[in-house]
Amino acid sequence: QRISGGVQQLAPLCGPPLLLRMPTRQEHLLAGGDAADFDPSLPPGGGVWRGARLQVVRCAPAGAAPAPVSVEVDLGQQESFAIVTSRPTELADRILAARPSAVIRQLGGEVGDPRSLFVGRGGPAELLIGDADAWQAHWGAFAAVRASVSVLFDACSMAEYRQLTRSRELPPPPEEGAVALWLLAGSATPQRARIVGLSS
Repeated sequence: QRISGGVQQLAPLCGPPLLLRMPTRQEHLLAGGDAADFDPSLPPGGGVWRGARLQVVRCAPAGAAPAPVSVEVDLGQQESFAIVTSRPTELADRILAARPSAVIRQLGGEVGDPRSLFVGRGGPAELLIGDADAWQAHWGAFAAVRASVSVLFDACSMAEYRQLTRSRELPPPPEEGAVALWLLAGSATPQRARIVGLSS
């Protein structure tokens, strides 16, 4: 049908429309079609897209896609992590309760210098924790740290994830009713994660 109202503002953001058969040439033209493409003999679901004749059919729904597998993350062991979380103090307290020897640094000031994750690769694992705003304020450091260690996103929104990673690719949705946890390791695609060894 003819694009009107608020849809007019959305239409330019989408690709070329698939124009299905219209009852009359007039309606075909009002919907943005070319007069030469109007064909009243098209069957239901018949249409034109970018000059090509297409047929839309309704198929039986496919089987449900398998749920993404959650990667187990054990914080405070051998591997250093950069952690973006909406609850930095709470998460740090939970990690220390489970792993008293964990080396945790809050982002900000000298103590949370992101460069500390590059020092002493043979030493103890370090966890550099900050909320999305703190990491955004140190975006250059975030980009450098991301190239060196795995990044864990804990209880962050999709918007915060995209803002920091500057990626259009979205992470897998969290499990229903669960806190969003995503692991980004190097250039790999983001994975759903699960922290092990922490009390809830």
